Amino acid sequence: AKCYTATLDLAKKHGIRSIVFPSISTGKFSYPKKEACEIAVKSVYTWLKENGDYDMKVVFSCVDPKIYELIYTELSSI
Repeated sequence: AKCYTATLDLAKKHGIRSIVFPSISTGKFSYPKKEACEIAVKSVYTWLKENGDYDMKVVFSCVDPKIYELIYTELSSI
């Protein structure tokens, strides 16, 4: 969660208005995909709410169809 928040904070600091996140640590490091997607979506959503005055476009890169499904499910629940 800190990775997403810190990255978004840094992007804001430098005036970046769009960012793409891959599914962090779910490949080589075998972090559980479902949990990773929950953390990613919730962290980004919380940051966007807390920084509502800053226009930021966030894209989740979903190379793996399972990641796409999990991200889509998480996004649909908020």
